[in-house]
Amino acid sequence: MEIAKISEAQWARLVGPEGFYASYEWLRSVALVNDVGPTFTVFDDDQLVAAVPSWPGDTSGLFGLPDLIGQLPGPWASPFLWLGAPRSTANALICRPDSLDDRWLADLLRQARIYAQEHELVGIVWPYLSYPDARRLARSDTARVILHDADAIAHFPLEKLRQPDRKTRNREHRTFMEAGACVNWKALTRDLAAALAPVIASNRTKHGSAGGSEWMRNVFAAQFESGVYRNAIVAVSESDRGLDAAAVFYRHHDWLYGRYWGSSESAPPYAYYELTQYAPARWAAEHGFRHLHLSISQAKSKVRRGAQLRPLAMLIDSPIDSSELINSALVDKHNTEFTTHWRREFSARPAALDPSWTE
Repeated sequence: MEIAKISEAQWARLVGPEGFYASYEWLRSVALVNDVGPTFTVFDDDQLVAAVPSWPGDTSGLFGLPDLIGQLPGPWASPFLWLGAPRSTANALICRPDSLDDRWLADLLRQARIYAQEHELVGIVWPYLSYPDARRLARSDTARVILHDADAIAHFPLEKLRQPDRKTRNREHRTFMEAGACVNWKALTRDLAAALAPVIASNRTKHGSAGGSEWMRNVFAAQFESGVYRNAIVAVSESDRGLDAAAVFYRHHDWLYGRYWGSSESAPPYAYYELTQYAPARWAAEHGFRHLHLSISQAKSKVRRGAQLRPLAMLIDSPIDSSELINSALVDKHNTEFTTHWRREFSARPAALDPSWTE
């Protein structure tokens, strides 16, 4: 089923505060610019009670299973059915929160596994889940939960930074301001989107992403069509040269999600930290948000600036009535080593790891 054929009101009732990338408007926008598969659904009478979108994934990078899964042996270069929002590094369950939902989630996965079998796919993968959510989904004998990354989130009120971190923040902010720069907050309009596209595309190209300015123009056009642009708020740094740097965020309940960043050669010093972390943290706290989602990568840098890390896991399973894709003992060993590595990395900052690391 296509998401466009599902009731938006029924869908919205299933999406919690941590589920911006599972929201109807966001998924409608990404479906307009990405290859997508079917949306699997469960109904109780005529009411939607659980759902998950799907897509083909990539062959490498953040959405390529060989790169995501590390050294674990398996058929990871073969085609899988990817569950969750296309190109999202923060997936969430879409399900009615009551006592029957585990049964409904199991039904979703059964549908996905049947689809994988019918389309001769090697298996299903649902990445970038919170560890508790991934464990909750792993109900079949062949399902495996594999830790693979860490998500950075700033929670408000922020814990007081350590003195060296405060000095770094103050120095970077002062240098940014002394360059004559400031941060302004703007709604996402079509004119602003047109100015943002080449700036963001330039940053994406530096980090190996394809598409360029035309891709970003299409992304923003899809957001205007789906309506998700209304959730956007943009931090900009401008000068007489035009747009020097910008960061695009999306509001969802009491969460603020950072999504896009871009800068020109004329960007002031420390614009990245100012526009993606310092200014958003101030703005979010002032406007009643309780969480700032900073996403994956650069974990140490984000922790030094007030973020906490939670583990991200993928659920992997074989097609229906098929044997396991990987031995559970190998997965247990991998997960233990993964957790040990992150604890070692932040041994001097144990509060940087949230409680789900111990589950």
